[in-house]
Amino acid sequence: MSSNAWKAALIAGSVLATLGRPVLAQPTAPPAGTPPAGDGTPTALPGEPIAIGAAVPLGLVVPDSEVVYGPTLYGFDTAEFVAEAGGYLAGYSEPVGGEVLTGAAIVERVANAYSVGPRVLLTLIEQRSGWLRATSPAERTYPLGGAVPGLYNGLLEAADALNAGYYGRRFESRDTLLLKDGRTVRVGSEVNAGSFAVLGVLSSDVAAADWPALAAPSRFWTTWTMLFGDEPLYFNNTPVRADEMPPFPLRLPFADGTVWYFVQGPASPRGRGGPRAAVSFAPPPSGPAGCTPSAEWVVAAADGTVTHSDGMSVVIAGAVDGFAGIGWSVTYHHLAPQERVAAGTNVDVGEPIGHPSCDGGSDSMTRVSLARRFNGEWVPSDLPAAPLQLDGWAALPGALPGDGTLIRSDAAARQAAMQKVDALNGIVAGLGGRP
Repeated sequence: MSSNAWKAALIAGSVLATLGRPVLAQPTAPPAGTPPAGDGTPTALPGEPIAIGAAVPLGLVVPDSEVVYGPTLYGFDTAEFVAEAGGYLAGYSEPVGGEVLTGAAIVERVANAYSVGPRVLLTLIEQRSGWLRATSPAERTYPLGGAVPGLYNGLLEAADALNAGYYGRRFESRDTLLLKDGRTVRVGSEVNAGSFAVLGVLSSDVAAADWPALAAPSRFWTTWTMLFGDEPLYFNNTPVRADEMPPFPLRLPFADGTVWYFVQGPASPRGRGGPRAAVSFAPPPSGPAGCTPSAEWVVAAADGTVTHSDGMSVVIAGAVDGFAGIGWSVTYHHLAPQERVAAGTNVDVGEPIGHPSCDGGSDSMTRVSLARRFNGEWVPSDLPAAPLQLDGWAALPGALPGDGTLIRSDAAARQAAMQKVDALNGIVAGLGGRP
């Protein structure tokens, strides 16, 4: 499907906001005895959630499919947009993982690794530092605000916070945001997960007295429309989710007949903010684990096209012109640079795509991590509509992130452990039982 055709399909199914702008809720009276804020706006007493009232646009601040790397980002070119904006970011570069990357490449690398929309990240950069349009911005140390210097590390923090808000809302029904002064804002059920995630990032920088000025309408909305116009905000956010997910059979990500080790059960695919969607396997030999080079091959768990390949992640999409934001895709982390599959490559299930390593994060064990996305959204391993199964092994989360069990009807269960013991977590692709 072409970019224009997909765009037309989205618009045809979208629900446009009244008069092209978000509808504001009516103010809610504060509790009796509530002290006024510095600007005269009532705020809640310490420990009581602030009534949201007119402080947040009702409905979409941003669609889910823009906060995750989803359908409405089809055809968007981060490098082209940054170059055309002509600001400080266009000429910026920074060393990352032993190589020097442009500002646009850093945005795209983090967006792919965390499956967060690059337009949201660019808007946060512009809102907080002006790097998109200003050629000589006043703020050059903290482009994402906060206390984390540098573009790369600032984006890591922002992307993880967006995921924490999005999936907390999406799967755990989270409804409160924490402000800088320790007070909270309660968000109504009409606010979608993507908007909740963005508001959560914005709330970390403001106190209760400043919250209404931030969010009615939010500075984020104003910055977004200056950069991208209104249209992307009005695409219906429902394409991220589907009533029924098509089948997506996966194999274990290593060759048949070799013992690998189940070292991490369902956990966040990147950082701490994502859902428990990723599982990890370490290559042979058994015994102590560490960051040692491995000649073992990681293989593709499904057919597809490599849409992204770098030091943080390899993304293989299964459909729609090789775009990972539509339909199913698989993301692999910790692949070594040597012999790593290149972007644009078409791969068949079982075909080698790289070697496990400690690359792509602060890790202490050579491994490969695998997680699924559907329409750009990380899919938890135990989602009832689409449980994660690899060669028939179902991945069940344990009590804590990283804990977990692999079960299969014809084999003994495998327990996740940060060690390599055949009898505990050894597994052989294609054979079913213990090694």
